[in-house]
Amino acid sequence: AASPKASPRGVTAVLAKAKAARLAKAKAKAAKAAKVDAPLSKEELKEKVLQAVADVAVESDLLDTAEALVTEGHLPNELTEQFSQVMKLTTAKLKSLLRGAWLPPEGSRQQVAIRLLRYQANWGPAPE
Repeated sequence: AASPKASPRGVTAVLAKAKAARLAKAKAKAAKAAKVDAPLSKEELKEKVLQAVADVAVESDLLDTAEALVTEGHLPNELTEQFSQVMKLTTAKLKSLLRGAWLPPEGSRQQVAIRLLRYQANWGPAPE
């Protein structure tokens, strides 16, 4: 006896099943592409930043920069050490954190770090 796949009806069934699987996969891919993730909350972003800088040492030259930024009103005083740590992250990591909170990733490394920390501290955008 011939196997079901060898008969024309069996081949048609296999092809129909494969087509249905491809269609389901394409629909799932389109649904995933159409889905827009919500921005991270400030608490979620803060947690991600803390995880990213957990093993990063604080450097005195960056602390001096942070203290100058505090004096100029660009940075909250309580975030000077974290600024020093965030400045040592890669630019790609910094920008990824900003995009996660739907913040603009443009600017220098220092501008991006300030934007990230001001957002976390509920401060508005930095003065130009």
